[in-house]
Amino acid sequence: MVANPAGSHSTGDPSLGDIYETRIVGTPEKLDSVLRSFDLDVGCSHPHFEPIDDQTFALLAFATSPQIEELRSAGYVVEVGVNVSRRAESLKNEIGTGDRFDGGRVVPRGFGIKGDRRGVTDDTKRRGD
Repeated sequence: MVANPAGSHSTGDPSLGDIYETRIVGTPEKLDSVLRSFDLDVGCSHPHFEPIDDQTFALLAFATSPQIEELRSAGYVVEVGVNVSRRAESLKNEIGTGDRFDGGRVVPRGFGIKGDRRGVTDDTKRRGD
């Protein structure tokens, strides 16, 4: 993510509430302005842009309600999706306990990925078999 210049919006405080999946819609220039002006979580690798048409894209980001309101107040179009904080809380029960690798005696298996693979590139190395 691009570092924010002095005096820019600072909205990255996780104590401000739940985090939502968002799509910020605009031209490449507008989305570049968002990245330079707001402290948004755009994932662990780099910003991801979904094409909408030839001139419009959606920037995928995670944001709190105050961040979403600040973006909207600044004139940006923000589509709000899943509350990822609540989803994470509901999925905690799926996390196992104990040592599934039995102290290193069990070899990890599988691809090491779960879900729809969004953001996974072809050159991503797979672990296991």
